[in-house]
Amino acid sequence: GTLFADTASFKGYVATTPSDSTLTLTPMNVSTTKKSIPKGALRVSMLSVDFTASCDSGLSIEGVTLTREGFGSRTDIDGVYAVVGGERLTRKRTIEAQNNTVSLHFTRPIVVPACSSKRVDFVADIAAGASVSGEHRLTIRTARDVESNAQRVQSFPVKGGTYTVAAVTTGAVTVEYRTVAPSEVKVGGKGVAIGKFSVTANSVENQVLTSILLNQDGSLKPGDIENIRIRKTNGEVLTNVANKLTTDYVLLTFNPSFVVKQGDNISLEIVADIIGGAGRTIQFKLEEESDLFAVGSVHGKVGGFGSRVAILSKSSPALVAVDAGGFIVETDGPPQQSYGNDARGAVLANVLFTSGNEPASVRSMYVLVQAQTIAGTGIGAGSGSDDEIVELIKNVKLRNLTKGNTVSGVRLSGSNDSLASTQKTYQIYRFDNFNVRGKENWRFEVDFTNNGQGRHPLSGDRFRIFICGEPTHINNTAGAATTNTTGCDFGGALSDKSTAYQIRVEGLTTGDRITDVRPRGSIAGNFHTIATAALTIAQQSTGASDITVKGAKDVTLMRFETRAGSARDILLTRLSFEAEAGSLLNGQNYTLWVDTNGDSEVDTVLQRGASPQGSLLTFDRFIGGGYTIPSTKVINFEVHSAIATSPTSSTLQLKFATNSANFIEAEKVDGSNLSGIRMNGSCTDTCDISVTTGTANLWTIVSQGNLFVAKSSTPVRQQQLLGGTASDPVLRLVLRADNEPVDVTDIQITTAQSNASSIERLELYNGGDSKPFASATTSGCGNATVINTREGVAVSTFCATMNNQRLVVQAGVDVTVIVRAMVKSDTNGGTSNQIAQFWIAGQTSGGVKAVRARGMASSTDLIANNADSSGQGEVIIGRNTFGANADILGSQHRVVMAKITGITNANPDLNGTAVPVGTADIGQFAFTAASNSNSKNGLNEVVLDNIIFTVNALNVALDGDNFRLVRANASEIEHPCSTYSTIGTPMSGIVNGQFLVSCTDLIASALSTTISKGDTAIFSLRVTVTNPSLGKSSTLQVSLQNMTDATKTSFDTTQSHIEWLDRDGQTSQSFFWTDLQTTTVNSTTYRN
Repeated sequence: GTLFADTASFKGYVATTPSDSTLTLTPMNVSTTKKSIPKGALRVSMLSVDFTASCDSGLSIEGVTLTREGFGSRTDIDGVYAVVGGERLTRKRTIEAQNNTVSLHFTRPIVVPACSSKRVDFVADIAAGASVSGEHRLTIRTARDVESNAQRVQSFPVKGGTYTVAAVTTGAVTVEYRTVAPSEVKVGGKGVAIGKFSVTANSVENQVLTSILLNQDGSLKPGDIENIRIRKTNGEVLTNVANKLTTDYVLLTFNPSFVVKQGDNISLEIVADIIGGAGRTIQFKLEEESDLFAVGSVHGKVGGFGSRVAILSKSSPALVAVDAGGFIVETDGPPQQSYGNDARGAVLANVLFTSGNEPASVRSMYVLVQAQTIAGTGIGAGSGSDDEIVELIKNVKLRNLTKGNTVSGVRLSGSNDSLASTQKTYQIYRFDNFNVRGKENWRFEVDFTNNGQGRHPLSGDRFRIFICGEPTHINNTAGAATTNTTGCDFGGALSDKSTAYQIRVEGLTTGDRITDVRPRGSIAGNFHTIATAALTIAQQSTGASDITVKGAKDVTLMRFETRAGSARDILLTRLSFEAEAGSLLNGQNYTLWVDTNGDSEVDTVLQRGASPQGSLLTFDRFIGGGYTIPSTKVINFEVHSAIATSPTSSTLQLKFATNSANFIEAEKVDGSNLSGIRMNGSCTDTCDISVTTGTANLWTIVSQGNLFVAKSSTPVRQQQLLGGTASDPVLRLVLRADNEPVDVTDIQITTAQSNASSIERLELYNGGDSKPFASATTSGCGNATVINTREGVAVSTFCATMNNQRLVVQAGVDVTVIVRAMVKSDTNGGTSNQIAQFWIAGQTSGGVKAVRARGMASSTDLIANNADSSGQGEVIIGRNTFGANADILGSQHRVVMAKITGITNANPDLNGTAVPVGTADIGQFAFTAASNSNSKNGLNEVVLDNIIFTVNALNVALDGDNFRLVRANASEIEHPCSTYSTIGTPMSGIVNGQFLVSCTDLIASALSTTISKGDTAIFSLRVTVTNPSLGKSSTLQVSLQNMTDATKTSFDTTQSHIEWLDRDGQTSQSFFWTDLQTTTVNSTTYRN
């Protein structure tokens, strides 16, 4: 569209630098059983995740998208946010209605160093009106849900535990902001009240205050306040003391936890020390209700979640002003700077003046300039021409940064006004008659005098100022102006404090003396240092050895960093190297690289194609004639080369040519040369260049690399592969190359025990990638030699051919390849109960090569493994060391057209509920069938035929002849069940202890056990409880067990405890296992 005339580009965003790291997500403390949460609970930790960076490099995480799952309404949850170490790092966000997701963006990126982890808790606030029995779980589903700079994100999905809304409601805390008196504080105030609020607990339960996160929403800067804490109105401090406010947030912890009893109302104050911020405002508030973490003594104590918090809308947080005072003098940097010995306009201090309501006229102000040597002593005795302040600096002035006007300093010449000695060197200047209106920024500037070689100011000399902040008059206790008898010693420069240097300030319009000058005393600036032009070079020592191959390209031989001194930029013009080991002739096309953008990765060629001349390799033809190293900046360089195809020896190692007098040459930007080189701290004369050497990488040159292909140590569970869908991993491989990067060009994956005709194709993924890098099909084998039978059974081979370097395995790096199956629907040829097992053949005879690859550096195809103890450019299958190949055999899976995807507790009663009496549904379970598109002979459905429940009735008497199975919404239809001991002996009459309840032949029953695709059915075990308490402690629980073992082939008390049918309109297939990851599902535990 058309741009408006005042359109401007937004320049505040800086893209995150990509990281080489792999980010792994690990769910922590996930409960295998459902947890109950009361309505109104805050900060319920629904998903705790460890974000782990691999050892390649650190990484940062900027945001996460979570998905809410479960049988509950999204409106049960008021909002979701992230907490790290007790501190909220995102705003609270509601769950979107369209897709049940919530996107969280961290207020500051979470930085995870290499080889380290950071734990993040994703917490939820439960609505006070949440529906009872609603189930909720938070999940990070895919890598696309994590916003980070990691190269790869893996281990999905990441699921939290399941939480069920209970029929109880937490207690509540009400927060009401109160006014603060006085509403104005002064700079220098200690322990002053800057905020106040009251906390009220309702009558449900006591509330234990644990922590509070306060947001400072005024104009005060973080550095203007310190020693923040919360106290009672009687002065008792309740929290830790936050020494500094570094951001707009401060987290305070009640230590010990503070109890507010039911119905009590407690007033609390926020107090702090004010060290700056004149003219600014302070306003502390709760940004989110849950920022006050209060744990109820009844409902929150066990679960560790917070109670409801409400902030009265009629109250507002107190706004406290920092009094500007009559007149304020402050120094505000700059941080320590370095200047050349002839610098003009060098800034020794930024001076901030603030007048009160009336503009101020500064009649006289005294500033002491101090000089020291690098050893911290005075410059000299005053007998030379370079040891007094007047000989070192000139043009001393104050400059108004807004108006541009300057005030020149008058050098004082009294006996106490200057000193030149080996202990102290200083000079006092007076500044007269300048005006200040409101808040004004000034600079204290000087010009340094270059007194020649070997004379002060020398490199390392340092200078700073002191301002006398004592006024000529102050107010006495009666408020009347009186003479100030306190003087200044300028930070101890004078032997005694003197009133002769007091600042004299008057009202500009009234002429009245200003007696309220702050902060008084001697006001110091920072030291600033003299630095001469210099260049420092430090070789980055690896002290390591590595292997490369003949003909390898772009091998890094040496890395070093350079730094120009703070005085001037330096132009680097020449570098020379020699061989530490091997011969320079073992390399070709030597290239000098530089990092130009400061990310520590070289990106620009300075000189290409350098060749050794005799024993020296010299770079002296830089693009542009030289490379400018900016003052104080660190610049990284690297020397690269190609490896000769016919090297003269088997090693190559580089070092600086330190035996050559001019192995490094550099210039100042004015064209004058730097002279002398200090080697590893040793210098015989003037040395402008300092070099620290190290040990470069020692490269051993071999002919070719090898590739190892092995089965991953991460197990792949046996699965039921659903027709018409992509499976979970069916095979996991780990590939590792040595000596050079290897490009894998072909992989053959063969079936076992069947031809797996129900499998359309296999998709190959690189680690945690969300998209496959290749697909393997039976038609993709072309004319390649493949295996057609195994152990007398016809099998199929799926072939993946990869061009364009789609799978490159770097030397020494493990690459995980995950294989997933795309299963045919029954309309496309999928067959229920077909075996799907996959393997990589270690066979090398008959022309079979299950894996083919090519060395990238050597540009040579790898050969088949010859089974010896060393590698000569081979593919080794089924092992991580040299030796004979072995087959890589995956787990055995079964194809299904319908399947059970979930069995969960569906009992609305909370754990700990009293044991019921009489007829009761003591165990309730929700069975969920997968959605599917298998429509041949009608849609495939899950049908439960036989099922066994495990009952634990400790000190509870049940009618063993009266167990029935019922289905929710049709509970009037009951199917009788039988009782057995745990070893299968029939039982009858009154039963207790642990036993089994078997419900069989359900398919012939009036009770419907059919579960359509995508649906969930709830089944309950009903019985008559004849005595709920036979002893002091009684427990009753129903569970489902022995249902995930794929080796079980029959239903019985000692075999599988479930038999279900994959059924359509004409056929059905029995299965005696599920591929659920949960081996046991417990219903509610009743207790008396």
